[in-house]
Amino acid sequence: MAVLKTADFDRHLERGRLAATYLVYGSDPGKVGEIAQSLVRRVAGSLDDPFAVARFQDDAIAEDPHRLADEVFSRPMLGARKAVWVGNAGSAFLRAYEAMAEAPADGNVLIAEAGALPKSARLRSLLEKSRSAMVIPCYEDSVEDLERLIDEAGEEAGLAITPDARNALLGYLGENRALSRAEIDKLVLYCHGSGAIALADVEAVCSGGATGEISDLADAVFGGDLTNVDTLVDRLLKSDVSGSRLLSLASLHVRVLERLALEVASGASPAQAVRTARPPIFFSRQDSVLRQVRIWDGDTLSSAARSLASAIEQTRMFAVLEDQIAHRALLSLARWAAGSRFKN
Repeated sequence: MAVLKTADFDRHLERGRLAATYLVYGSDPGKVGEIAQSLVRRVAGSLDDPFAVARFQDDAIAEDPHRLADEVFSRPMLGARKAVWVGNAGSAFLRAYEAMAEAPADGNVLIAEAGALPKSARLRSLLEKSRSAMVIPCYEDSVEDLERLIDEAGEEAGLAITPDARNALLGYLGENRALSRAEIDKLVLYCHGSGAIALADVEAVCSGGATGEISDLADAVFGGDLTNVDTLVDRLLKSDVSGSRLLSLASLHVRVLERLALEVASGASPAQAVRTARPPIFFSRQDSVLRQVRIWDGDTLSSAARSLASAIEQTRMFAVLEDQIAHRALLSLARWAAGSRFKN
């Protein structure tokens, strides 16, 4: 039927025309679960109504191959549609779905959650070609996705957020949708009743063991420090920071450098641009960022942004190679910076 982007998901629900089957998949279990739960609530009104929600895992289908069809073609006691919610959909679900054929358009709604699926995965290709199914790939949140989460939470709580606080908060988010929401909720609770979220609030509340090393990695990449790039990428990947997150945060750093490059192009000296940057650059990083401003200009930063966007897209197409793609892309930028640094 269609592949639905997560950015269009809310509009899809607003239209009210649900598909017979949904496959929600991706490497971010928090985001996959959030999308699936929204679908279940739309169909059944809640997540735990035993008469309107049938929930089970792939291994339950393996034990009883006919269970999926029984649930999909049954009718709930009160006559409404039922949500048939399958977690960890895998080989057993695939066999049962193929044997069942497609779910009826006006019957119960089948919602299956799965992990990262390569383009060649049989389950993914089968449902992408189905006329009655909708496939929703859940990739790691982009900066725009995270900004939307921050805005929605702040608006709901009646809290404005300053630009420097927003940029600082973005550095703590993105590894997992559930963890990102938890971090935002913690900050909103801390600021409840104050009317605003300031940089000091983010620094007081948010934490993340990898955050300092991520800043170090950004400085190493755009400063041309090849040895540190290798070391830090390896360490962060072993700390379960995903390759696509490293690429996203490098993209966020490009935005910072682009603002500084614009200040320099407008007549400010590199040192002045770094010293007066908003949001402010921590004192301990200013010398490193100053070197980067002298290496990169608007044109080369635009090229870096395109390279990172291309690498992020590749991680989505070839999920099993995500870490290697990220490592290669970051090293490539660092090599360019190193070469340019020595020329200058």
